[in-house]
Amino acid sequence: MKILVAYASKSGTTAKCAKMLAEYLSGTELVDLTKKTPNLDNYDLIVIGSSIRMGYLHKAAGVFINEHRQQLLKKKTAFFFCSGFVNDMEQLIKENLPDEVAEKAIIIDSFGGELNIEKQKGIDKFVAKMIAQKVSKQQQLMPRIYPERIKLFAVKLLA
Repeated sequence: MKILVAYASKSGTTAKCAKMLAEYLSGTELVDLTKKTPNLDNYDLIVIGSSIRMGYLHKAAGVFINEHRQQLLKKKTAFFFCSGFVNDMEQLIKENLPDEVAEKAIIIDSFGGELNIEKQKGIDKFVAKMIAQKVSKQQQLMPRIYPERIKLFAVKLLA
């Protein structure tokens, strides 16, 4: 089975998660949607990953999904998000994926996220600092990647 893992990442977390996922899926091609548009006809299974910022998909992932909606509806698909807020999945799906695309997907999940202030610029850096301060004051854990979710996601894809 030919598998595509296409992703769009702003600070590198989604790229890291895409690579971790590919380690579980033999014969996988990784494609960065910010640099290249893959030909979906070449794949049996298409996995699309995206960072989430302020509740929305990375622009490159959103454009790709919308421009290839009809092709995606004819293929086996799955989606993963990287966000510090894994409990908001239903809302993220509703706001970011066309209903028919989401309904047809084998699996949609969040792999967690990271808050790398040093990788941020401009307003993103300011917002990241505010989030870090809020998390610290509330004595919550900082966002993190959940490797066990990535492994379970891979198992479900291959089932």
